[in-house]
Amino acid sequence: MSATPSEIREAFERGERLAYRLREASALIGIPASTLRSMAKRGEFNPVTAFGPWLITADDLHELLDRRLR
Repeated sequence: MSATPSEIREAFERGERLAYRLREASALIGIPASTLRSMAKRGEFNPVTAFGPWLITADDLHELLDRRLR
C-alpha cells in the first residue's frame, strides 16, 4: 500500500517516522540487519536507496510484519 503525497505530508507534520535505516528497523523488530538486506535482495520489500543508506519505509515494515506474523 503506497501513501499519497498528502498522507506523507500529514505524517511528516505529525512527526511520524516515514522510513528507517535497516539497522534501526532490525532493532525495532529483533532480526539482524543482514536478514533485512537479504529479504530486500529477494524482493520481499523495495528499499529506498536514493539517499545513501538503505531505508525501509514504515509502510513496507508494517506490511512485512503482517506477512511474517501470520
